[in-house]
Amino acid sequence: MNPPDPPRCSLLNLPGELRDLIYRELLTSSAGPDRTFGKGSGICINVLGTCGNIYREALPILTDTRHTLIFDPQSGPVLWNVISPSHIRSLKRIKLVIRYQTANRGDYEIEMLPINPLYSFTEALGLTLRHSSGLEELLIELENKEQRKRGPKRLRSELVSHQMQNLLRPFAFLPEKTKVSVSGFDTIDFADMFDGMRSSYAGKELPFWNLLYAGLGARPDETLHQTQETI
Repeated sequence: MNPPDPPRCSLLNLPGELRDLIYRELLTSSAGPDRTFGKGSGICINVLGTCGNIYREALPILTDTRHTLIFDPQSGPVLWNVISPSHIRSLKRIKLVIRYQTANRGDYEIEMLPINPLYSFTEALGLTLRHSSGLEELLIELENKEQRKRGPKRLRSELVSHQMQNLLRPFAFLPEKTKVSVSGFDTIDFADMFDGMRSSYAGKELPFWNLLYAGLGARPDETLHQTQETI
């Protein structure tokens, strides 16, 4: 005669206080106020897909935490494999780290490389956040991988400024109620440029070409600009 099966343990059978501790362990950071989404972050977003009851219990813990979204074009668009656009739209406070590189000639920054994955990412994320109902704060941190080694006050070409303007433009259209700021090492000119765009575009509709080319690569004006620089 076979022994009886051991009783099955369900998360929903545990006391509510214990379930809350489990959700916080899975969806928030024990190291500080930020939770980083990305390769090796350890976040378990899949817990939200187990059943409707767990989704309703755990989602407030996810949305009440400030989250750090890291995009590095060198490692590929892994962000969308970790957290879906629908979950991004539920977040209230986001810190977005954009890592990029520049081609340099001495102290002179010539252009940002690679630019197409960056454009595709910021346009898609900007469009996603425009449909967010509760986003209160977006902190954009620009991180040039080689810049700290070279030091501040480097010269930049008009092409680099043009590329950064197009990169940040989708976030300038977010609703006025959302606080958006740009920071990073030696990026005060980029921050001032974004503040100017923000005051002009906040709450307005994205241009049609932003919607058309989101996720498709370089936009026509950027391709034209690069061609003119080459000539």
